[in-house]
Amino acid sequence: MTEINLTMLPYYDGLANGKLCIPKCLTCNEWHFYPRPFCPNCNSEILEWAEVSGKGTVYSFSNVFRAPSSAFESDVPYTIAIIKLKEGPHLMSRLTTSVETGSCIGKFVTLAIKKMNDCTLPFFELVRNGVGDG
Repeated sequence: MTEINLTMLPYYDGLANGKLCIPKCLTCNEWHFYPRPFCPNCNSEILEWAEVSGKGTVYSFSNVFRAPSSAFESDVPYTIAIIKLKEGPHLMSRLTTSVETGSCIGKFVTLAIKKMNDCTLPFFELVRNGVGDG
């Protein structure tokens, strides 16, 4: 079984329940990712975990054509992307389909949670009609 850092437990519990949850500072009202015990904006330790919309845009991406290990050989090619969530924070994830030609920067995406081995992870899928509120 994959070991999960206790700081990340609410994140993985949320994913297991079909939700993307990240920390929000109750002092300055800012969301942040990656999870940490204080707000990177104001240093407050008064945080709560809350569900975000799962909507955003592609900030950057890279296609993977060579598997980093045998565990990913059947997945190539795939696209890793930095997603700018509607709520503001950026997170690195995978797109549900690889982007083989052109660019997907600025394209709208929506959350697509997937179970991989013994872990549930956030993936994102491109919004087909290109219209979204990310």
